[in-house]
Amino acid sequence: MNVIYTTPSKPEADALVVYLADESIDAAVISRLDPYISTHTNFDVIIRTKEDLNLARAVLEEFLATSSTPTEPLEDQVMPDLADLDPSFRPRCPDCDVVLPPIATMEACPSCDAPVNIIDLIVAQHGPEAFAAPPDPVTRHACARCGYPRRGLPDPEICPECGTPFHAGA
Repeated sequence: MNVIYTTPSKPEADALVVYLADESIDAAVISRLDPYISTHTNFDVIIRTKEDLNLARAVLEEFLATSSTPTEPLEDQVMPDLADLDPSFRPRCPDCDVVLPPIATMEACPSCDAPVNIIDLIVAQHGPEAFAAPPDPVTRHACARCGYPRRGLPDPEICPECGTPFHAGA
């Protein structure tokens, strides 16, 4: 078995095998299983015959030079959907203090035209927890101790069921 390339990306390994096949090189992908997390962590591209090994290395160099591998991490390429963002987590413009609309691609404040990064502002002003799943509308307004639903009731300072004080804004 002649491993010529190892990658954590199965699609990249498969693309290399196809690229090699176009040059009549017999190759395959073998995955490695991490026993601790029970998932595939790396994919080896192997050449089945030793005779093809030198040609395969040359083709690999060509593949790597022409492949469109991302230059930035995937996290930086993905924009979250802010449609379900709790309105209390909408960030304020650092320059004019206007509450910004939940548009992840916004680059400038609509009020003062200052440059903004909505995602960074949300994290800076509210922490990464702001991106957690939105709370259930029923339990969101419930007593933390007994679960008594406060929804639709005036904002009492203590729970009418168990007497636990409510936090402001809870």
